[in-house]
Amino acid sequence: MFSEKVNAQTIKLTCSGKSHFKPQESENWGNRNRNFELEINQTTRTITKLQKFLYEGKNYDLYFDYSIKYQKDNQIVAILDRVISINDGPQTGALTLDLNSRKFSEVSTINDNRGISFTNYYATCDITY
Repeated sequence: MFSEKVNAQTIKLTCSGKSHFKPQESENWGNRNRNFELEINQTTRTITKLQKFLYEGKNYDLYFDYSIKYQKDNQIVAILDRVISINDGPQTGALTLDLNSRKFSEVSTINDNRGISFTNYYATCDITY
């Protein structure tokens, strides 16, 4: 039923999970609870991820655009559209979404003048329409 809704229309999901990351300017790995939203658009074969981000005491809305590269048997794989970081270094990312279990995973990496960063996410998502 969930996958039929995704195939039929643009829907929104609210996701809650965890991240494991290494920031650019550090060798220390961290863990953090993460909440974010996904919008899946089957017409344009895109996924937009909205994540709230606290930086130096201010909240920011971060949008990440992905192109769906594979979808079959209720599985989606999408690749991050942006390939250059905000500091002009290479960046890449990919996500997976299992439409039956509503399990989400994502990986990203950046390599720019601030250093190298890695992030792994896993979450469970619910439909919010």
